[in-house]
Amino acid sequence: MRQGVVWFAIGILLGSLFVVLADPISNPTSVGESTPLRVEKLDLPDHAAFILFGTPEKPLTPNAIDQEMRRLMKSMSIKSRYKVYALPVETPGTKIVGYGIKITGDGRFEIKIQRIIEGKGINMTRIHENLRSWAKESVKSIPDIKAERPVGVPDGYRVKAITTDGKEIVYSEGVSEPYWHYFGPVEDEVISPPYGNVYVRVYYWGLQNDNDPNREYFMVAGDQYGSGAYYRSEPGYGLRQVNPDYLPYRTWKGTIFHKWNLETGLSPNLHEIEPGTPLDGPATYQFSIGYKGVTIPISVPVPSYGMYAIADSSQELVKWVIDFDLESNSAKYTFQTRVSSVGSVSESALKDGSWHKIVETDYEVKFVNPLHVSDSKTLSVGWVWMIKTG
Repeated sequence: MRQGVVWFAIGILLGSLFVVLADPISNPTSVGESTPLRVEKLDLPDHAAFILFGTPEKPLTPNAIDQEMRRLMKSMSIKSRYKVYALPVETPGTKIVGYGIKITGDGRFEIKIQRIIEGKGINMTRIHENLRSWAKESVKSIPDIKAERPVGVPDGYRVKAITTDGKEIVYSEGVSEPYWHYFGPVEDEVISPPYGNVYVRVYYWGLQNDNDPNREYFMVAGDQYGSGAYYRSEPGYGLRQVNPDYLPYRTWKGTIFHKWNLETGLSPNLHEIEPGTPLDGPATYQFSIGYKGVTIPISVPVPSYGMYAIADSSQELVKWVIDFDLESNSAKYTFQTRVSSVGSVSESALKDGSWHKIVETDYEVKFVNPLHVSDSKTLSVGWVWMIKTG
């Protein structure tokens, strides 16, 4: 994606974001004919936050969240290249009871989704207070990740290339310094006594100044240190030691999905994945991931028995399977790992002024009773990362 000095202008224009967000929110969106969507707005020194509340009796729906986010984004005069939000995926048996988004004056965001499996041990007051507390926390500042060296054609040189159909292309002079621009994290969680809990947090990046006028590159990863992100399972076995509402279920299997082929009109491509080979555990592996010479590290803990990836290039998706030894501490107690992928979409298709689905992230965890594995519960979280340009 080409990018010159326009970021300077965008940076100036972004200064108006907080002022716009500080305007009073309009009346809540109606869900159906009689159920108002409860929206709470917080104006804080370094960001503004919008919180959507649901209940077990009247949970939030992906459609209602989608409508409200689009309404909010449309009402904001955000002078930024991108507008973004996360659209929750409806997962079996879960109810969405909370959704929050934080936005800063320079365009960074943080998003949190809360889900439950209805039953005893669910404290809705505490869940919603946790969302409010999260909304009040300052948005984490993470620097952009720059390339080690410029790329392109130096002044005084020409580069010719021949395409597969015999056409000659001459690349113009000019070098650029690609970098990964930090968007922000998305978190999703499901609380489910007596089985266990599942938590996910991942960070989103976009490749800028890469000298490619045809493709937009995005990355689902961790922070600049290779940590921060997690796919976490908390089985009942460990939780029951601090909460009697849980029973001694253990983690049996985890499955992570990154799905890039959500809109064929965007001509999506899956480029890089890590880890991309089978890994034995228990162990922690170190990798790096990125594109066009700009990478970030990723630290990947692996339990007994191990982890392996299945990438389907024809479908532009990748699945990581995590197998747990039921007698291991990783199966009995909290365990978290990380994965990452890079994909791209057509830049011209993305710039049509519409909202687009870029990538879906899902995590599915199966908790089992080790004495009777048929006594089990599968919990999952997931969302689609939405982007609109212009």
